[in-house]
Amino acid sequence: MLLIGRDFDLNLKQKDIEIQTLRTRLSDLEDVIKREQSSTKAKVDEVNRKKDEELRMLEDRVVQILQIKDKAIEELKQKLNEAQVKATQLELIIEKQRQELLQ
Repeated sequence: MLLIGRDFDLNLKQKDIEIQTLRTRLSDLEDVIKREQSSTKAKVDEVNRKKDEELRMLEDRVVQILQIKDKAIEELKQKLNEAQVKATQLELIIEKQRQELLQ
């Protein structure tokens, strides 16, 4: 009976050591997972930051290009208006000269 109790105690101690070893391993693996999650989150945050910065730069560029386009359109409208005024003035001069020649 003493032998069975000693075997049981020895087996129980081995199981306790094994459980403690597994708990330590589990804790270590949980730490690894937390570090990996933290690292992954940092990488995702960096990618998102870069994406946001690129989008902001793209938006700024688009706004700049639209301003250049609007300015070019305004300049072309002004030139068109000036050309139309000049054409009207020239038509009046031609009509006046035609009238003078006919008299």
